[in-house]
Amino acid sequence: PTPCRLIPTFTTVFGLAMLSASAAFADDTDKFTEADADVSGALTFAEFKTTVSGKTDEAKVSKKFKRADSNGDQSVTLEEWLAYKQEIEDELDDLAKYTAIFNEADKDDDGFLTYDEFKPLVKGKAPLIESRKRFLKADADDDLQVSLNEWLAFKNDAVEDVKFRKFDLADADNDDQL
Repeated sequence: PTPCRLIPTFTTVFGLAMLSASAAFADDTDKFTEADADVSGALTFAEFKTTVSGKTDEAKVSKKFKRADSNGDQSVTLEEWLAYKQEIEDELDDLAKYTAIFNEADKDDDGFLTYDEFKPLVKGKAPLIESRKRFLKADADDDLQVSLNEWLAFKNDAVEDVKFRKFDLADADNDDQL
């Protein structure tokens, strides 16, 4: 496409993206306003509870409320609410991105990454030992393959930092020989 044809296309796409973001912002603001029964400009725990599914247990609602109440004053302002909703949206974007990366790397579509499938995901020119260390760290159940759940936990830094001997890291075929 010529440069003058790109600008209207970009403008249209950018405009649609802005409309979409604007609509999500309006939906979140409307949901907050509907939940703010006493019109105080902040949600109490009871008001916040009306924004989540009725099937959500009290402990989960409490955890969500504490997460949204960033200043810990036992109420959620519109600003905190919008930041909380954006944080959730960002996490969902990360989940989709990490899942797509996993699916792309899973060459045999078996739902697991072998070390050979995992290796290209290690950025830069990490030495064999470093890529092996990351693989073994991601492989939480020690079955020498990384499931999607293990991959997501690894990408979200939700796995224990395990110490490995250099010999174990260099022993790529796990035969106790180099």
